[in-house]
Amino acid sequence: MTHIAVSAVVVTAIMLVIVLGNVLVVAAVALERSLSGTQNWFIASLAVSDILVGLFIMPLSLTNELLGYWPFGHVLCDLWSCIRQSCPWVNFV
Repeated sequence: MTHIAVSAVVVTAIMLVIVLGNVLVVAAVALERSLSGTQNWFIASLAVSDILVGLFIMPLSLTNELLGYWPFGHVLCDLWSCIRQSCPWVNFV
């Protein structure tokens, strides 16, 4: 049971780092004039995709893994599945 708790804490810490780090990237590109080039806005769009993963995909995935079932209903399952498959493709394209 302790390995499950440790895994949950580690994954939660990773989610926080993902979200906070990418929020800083978006803020830097949006606020710093020297970073307002087109190439940096592409990086910011990747950061937004990663923020979605850290805020929406990973917490629901962690809950699903910890509980062993999907407790959020059919509609959220479909939405989660769509976003889960779309966000990595944004990073590839």
